[in-house]
Amino acid sequence: MAKREVIIFDSLRQKRNLAIKFAMTNAFRSFKALSGQSRGSKLTWHLGQCPQQLGGRECGYYVMRYMYEILEHHRSSEDLIQDFSRTTPYTEEEINEIREIWAEYFICNVEL
Repeated sequence: MAKREVIIFDSLRQKRNLAIKFAMTNAFRSFKALSGQSRGSKLTWHLGQCPQQLGGRECGYYVMRYMYEILEHHRSSEDLIQDFSRTTPYTEEEINEIREIWAEYFICNVEL
């Protein structure tokens, strides 16, 4: 939380009104107040580079792939904006890989 940055990964690259900004800002302020930090510094919002989807139906797989890549390959990154510089779409193989990873996770960890 040292940098106080929020990075937006948008696989459709569209101008959006991010309703989550208000909630994130309030959560950040509450966190600071509860941890005894003074007021003053704000969150900085960045639009990060990320693979761009070709259609309008793959967004869930793209979000799952971003989460996987951040946790698997970039969890100790000092600069996610630099680390995520790819804009080419994920291949069918990469989408299938994330489907298999999440399916295996749910089969092994979720009680039905």
